[in-house]
Amino acid sequence: MQYSITGDMLLVTPSSSEAKVFDRDGKKLAETAKGDMYIRDQNRTSGHVSALTSGTWHPRDKNIFITVK
Repeated sequence: MQYSITGDMLLVTPSSSEAKVFDRDGKKLAETAKGDMYIRDQNRTSGHVSALTSGTWHPRDKNIFITVK
C-alpha cells in the first residue's frame, strides 16, 4: 500500500493480479485490468496474469502508477 504524492489516493496491490486505487474515505476510484491468462502470446493481453508483488506512484504525477508482478 502506498499513498500518492499528495496523500489523497491510496494504491493497493493485493496478492491478486488487479491493483486498486482508493480515496481517503475508502471509496474505490479505479481498478486495473486483469490479463487473460489463457492467451498464448502474453504481449497481446492487457493487465497482469499473476499476483502483484509491488506498486508505486510516479514521483511527480499523482495520476500515474506502476505495478510489478
